[in-house]
Amino acid sequence: MATLRAEQRGGVHPDYLRKLREALGSVARVGMVRYVDYETGWIAESNPLAPFLYKRKSFEHEREVRALIPPEDVATILKRQSTQPNEPGKWVKIDIGQTIEKVVIAPDAADWFLELVQQVTTRYERCAVPVVRSALARTPFY
Repeated sequence: MATLRAEQRGGVHPDYLRKLREALGSVARVGMVRYVDYETGWIAESNPLAPFLYKRKSFEHEREVRALIPPEDVATILKRQSTQPNEPGKWVKIDIGQTIEKVVIAPDAADWFLELVQQVTTRYERCAVPVVRSALARTPFY
């Protein structure tokens, strides 16, 4: 939905970011990925989270949102010796229905795929998130 809204409005809708922040609480940092040309662009070297916040310019059409949960505060990460192992990722339980309004399937996807996504969403997410085919599949009414 974030990508769909991004296409419609030129960016991710503030409500989506707010809902995601509320679902994750203060433990996470939520924001838009920045897209740079790695040949000419600059990525802040002082921020240890920077590698997770940037992607190649060629992926700019994705307009991706990421939620990061740093293992500790940034100052501590900067002081840590590089030989120390990184901590593994962290699972955070959230209410999917609180953050996702609907799942949109590609207009040319097979019917079986739409049904499969509906079944998986119902079985594993246990929430009422509608799964629909993209409006691009509809015949224009002009």
